[in-house]
Amino acid sequence: MNISILSNAFEEWVNTFEGISRQCQHISDLSDGIVLFEVAADIDPKWFKLIRSAEMGDNWVHKYNNLKKLHKLVTRYIEEKLGQSLSELDPPNLNAIAKAGDTIEVLKLCELVIAIAVQCERNQHYIHKIQSLPHTSQHALMLSLEQDDLFREKEEMRLRIRDFEKFTAPHQTGKSRSDILMRTEMDHLRADLQKSEERRQDQELMINNQMKLISDLSRSEAELRERADEAAFLKDELEEHKHAVERLQKTENVIEKYKKKLEEGADLRRQIKLVEEQNHDLLERNREIEEEYRKVLALKSLMESYKEQILVLETKTSALVKDKIQQEHELRKQGLQLLQLEAGRVRDAEQIQVLEETVKELEFSSGGGGQPLSHDLDTDMEGSPHPSNNTMSTTSLKLRISQLEREVETLKEERQETGGSRATVLQHLLDDANKSKSQFEKDYLQEHQAKMTAEGELDRIRSGKGDESEVAFALRMMLNSCEKELFKAKNVLSEKEVVFEQTKKELAEAQSDLSMVGDDKLAALTIWKASNSKELTLLQREHEEQQQQLTKLEKENKQCLTELNSVLTEKDGLSKLSMEQKDTMQQQERAKTGQMMASMSREQLEDVNRQLEEQLAQVMAQKGQNSVKLKRAKDFIMQQDAIIKDGQPGSLQGELISRDEEIESLKYLWPLIIIYLIWTSMFDKAPEHGGRRSEWCRQWIGWKYFGQYFPMQLHKEQDLDPSRNYIFGYHPHGIISMGAAATFGTEGLGFSKVFPGIRPHLLTLQSNFQIPLYRDYIMAHGCCSVSKESCEHILNAGPGSSIAIVVGGAQESLAAKPGTLDLTLKKRLGFIKLALVNGADLVPTLAFGENDLYELYGSTRVSKTYQVQQFLKKVLGFTIPIFNGRGVFNYEFGLLPRRKPVHIVVGKAIRVKKVEGSPTSEQLMELQKQYIDEVMAIWEQYKDKYAVGRTQELRIVE
Repeated sequence: MNISILSNAFEEWVNTFEGISRQCQHISDLSDGIVLFEVAADIDPKWFKLIRSAEMGDNWVHKYNNLKKLHKLVTRYIEEKLGQSLSELDPPNLNAIAKAGDTIEVLKLCELVIAIAVQCERNQHYIHKIQSLPHTSQHALMLSLEQDDLFREKEEMRLRIRDFEKFTAPHQTGKSRSDILMRTEMDHLRADLQKSEERRQDQELMINNQMKLISDLSRSEAELRERADEAAFLKDELEEHKHAVERLQKTENVIEKYKKKLEEGADLRRQIKLVEEQNHDLLERNREIEEEYRKVLALKSLMESYKEQILVLETKTSALVKDKIQQEHELRKQGLQLLQLEAGRVRDAEQIQVLEETVKELEFSSGGGGQPLSHDLDTDMEGSPHPSNNTMSTTSLKLRISQLEREVETLKEERQETGGSRATVLQHLLDDANKSKSQFEKDYLQEHQAKMTAEGELDRIRSGKGDESEVAFALRMMLNSCEKELFKAKNVLSEKEVVFEQTKKELAEAQSDLSMVGDDKLAALTIWKASNSKELTLLQREHEEQQQQLTKLEKENKQCLTELNSVLTEKDGLSKLSMEQKDTMQQQERAKTGQMMASMSREQLEDVNRQLEEQLAQVMAQKGQNSVKLKRAKDFIMQQDAIIKDGQPGSLQGELISRDEEIESLKYLWPLIIIYLIWTSMFDKAPEHGGRRSEWCRQWIGWKYFGQYFPMQLHKEQDLDPSRNYIFGYHPHGIISMGAAATFGTEGLGFSKVFPGIRPHLLTLQSNFQIPLYRDYIMAHGCCSVSKESCEHILNAGPGSSIAIVVGGAQESLAAKPGTLDLTLKKRLGFIKLALVNGADLVPTLAFGENDLYELYGSTRVSKTYQVQQFLKKVLGFTIPIFNGRGVFNYEFGLLPRRKPVHIVVGKAIRVKKVEGSPTSEQLMELQKQYIDEVMAIWEQYKDKYAVGRTQELRIVE
């Protein structure tokens, strides 16, 4: 009998048992006796209950002990339970089985096991298992059992002969005739035994011949079956091709008919496409304008507060103007008083002149008039009489008169040199200052009136009375020019005020000089002037403070007006642009409608109208459904809110009780937790050595529904050779890399069916493997660390072992804006070097729609959010983008990804030759250029199919 066929038959028979610890792939797997122990335990659990004490291990001593126990139990079972003897059978060589796994000896042991199986109480069950095997295996097992039956029959004949000889031995001396009969019968029995032995040998030869014939027939049957299947398949293909040819002929006829129509409508379609693109651009621009307009509306409250502040400032300004007018009136009154004082000074000068003439007359008078002269002089000089006048002589009087004359001449000269000319000059300066002051007041009143008029116009424009944009724009331009002129007038006013202050100072000096003349007459004027100068100083200080405050308020007013003008001007520009775009869109729609009306017949127009009405009905129905859903969601939220409010105290108490129970339970678990943490942090190196991959976790049916949620689809450009190792570069990163997780971390998209023989490992940061339990969860899905040690270990683990890397990393997640595809790839050379060192092929993978799953905030490089994220990336190695998705009951905000289609295209493999040593920079740059070119080729080929709503083309940013 063919040993290989018998071995295969026993292997298949053993594999039919469900309680075995492992499947039998080869007959040598049964050499340790464990699987045969389990089969025997299934046959009779009570008899073979010692199987659980069998020793495990690869040592041949353990195998020999197991085999010895099994052979002993099987032998006892046959002898005691079945009542058969095995003394004449050749026992199996257990040493040969334990040490070398001898196939023939293993088959002898298997024959004993199958013999007890077909003779036990449940023999029908095991015979049914044998009958479920292929015909070749059934035949081989049956021949083995028949051979066992022949050996058993031979043994029974020998036992019968031995018993008969024992029975006839005592009667041999007494009964010769019976002995002769017995010998004759024994001869016949020996002859029968010889014949049965010959028949057994003939049957063995016949069985061998039949086995050969069966094997040949089975081989030919398999070949014929394959040919029959191939013929049926080719026949089906032929029928399909015939039907396809017929359909193609019909389709060609239809195509010929529609080609003419397509040629006629090609220009129209191009125009429609162009108009649709323009319409899309205009809609985007309109949306941007609306957003800007909303921002402008947000400033409305701020502008109202500015208006109120302007009104308050105008009130204060008018009060200050009134105060200034009152002060100017007081200044004019003081000027009149000054003129009166000047007139008094002139009168005093005339009196002095009269006195001088009197002195001259007295010089020529007689001596008898000395007493009146001295009396008059004494009266004029400080009003006190000289103590020696009564006793003075004529000579002394003459000397006194000459002295007085000299003093009078001196006073005259000084008065002519200083008093007259200086007073005249000061008088002219005072007149000029008064004229300048009056002119300035006149100009200021005119400017103030013009300002009030302009403010009235500005209030009218602010109140919204000026609807026409052109008139409002002209008024604003006029307001700007008036403000410029007012600013110039204020500068002139400040200059003239400076001149006026200087003139006032000079006038004060002149008045102080004039006070030296006629001290006796101007003493009261000096005191009054000192008191008024203090009041004037205080008034001047208050005037300066008010002037500074007025200047400050005018600056604030000017700034507010400038902002208001810019906002209103921008509003006018936006309204103009919106109106122009609206007119352009209306004209385009009219032109489009006119062209369509001209190119379509009445029936076609009716069809178009009918389709539009159906679309409108569908939109209205969908709107109604959305309204109902929204109402239901609101009601559900209100119900949940009410339930939460009603059950909040009880729920808090229940939560506290459950927390206490958890704490109590954790008191007994903390030793296990500590052991687990120590093991994961110090001893477990699985993240760097291929992880702990679980096909059950990867093939969980929930991942299929996860891929259908978006939906996601996996596309390939070519098949991959399973004998090679690959590095899959996934682009873009997105916010959470949903496509990479579904493709390489699960079987939700059927990666193993699309690329059979390839075992991908998705790589992530080492920090993810420092989180307890979570690390085991992601490792069960094939995730490993992105370290160099982990990459090299996976790539050297055998054919088909591959890694998948999200090349852009955290930096690329900050540019995951919907409608765009910015890849961080220029400076990424680590995976390129890894491919060259390990000889692994590069496979670019591009996910269309990955960036559309979330809305990203703070994506501009000048924003503070982006700068903070860059700082976190430098410090922590990763960053946290601020994003928004959708919720369970809403579509506007939440953490769930939005339902946008994602198409993952696996490109063509770039063959990489292994480089000995460290690769050069030229090799790195050359391979990186090939990789980027392949990524761009994927984009150019599929962008119009899978990236229809893009806002810009693919960019390699850094």
